[in-house]
Amino acid sequence: MSKAWGLLGKDAQSYYNRLGEKQRRSGKGAFENEINRIKTFRSAKHDYSIKKDKDTQDGMKLVVSGGKEFKIQISNEDGDYKIKDESSINNILDVITGELKPKDNTY
Repeated sequence: MSKAWGLLGKDAQSYYNRLGEKQRRSGKGAFENEINRIKTFRSAKHDYSIKKDKDTQDGMKLVVSGGKEFKIQISNEDGDYKIKDESSINNILDVITGELKPKDNTY
C-alpha cells in the first residue's frame, strides 16, 4: 500500500488525510480502506485503455471499452509523475473497479 500511496500527488494525499480525519484513521488508512472495498478489478487488457490527453500536457485518459472517457491529471513532483487530485483518483477507481463490496458504515 505504501507504493500506491507514493503514486498520489500532494493534493490527492491531502484529500485522503482529510477523509482519514473523519474516519479516525490516517490518510493512508482511508486510502487503503477505499482500495479494500474493491471486490473485483477490471482487466486492463480487455476492459479499458490508457491514452494521452491531447487537450492538456499533464493529462491522460482512461477509455472504457464502451467508449466513455475518464480524465486523469498528473503532476511532476520532484521528477516523479503522480496522480494529481481527488477527481483523478476517483476516476481511476471508477475505471478499474469491477465490483465493490458492500459499504461498512462502522468506523
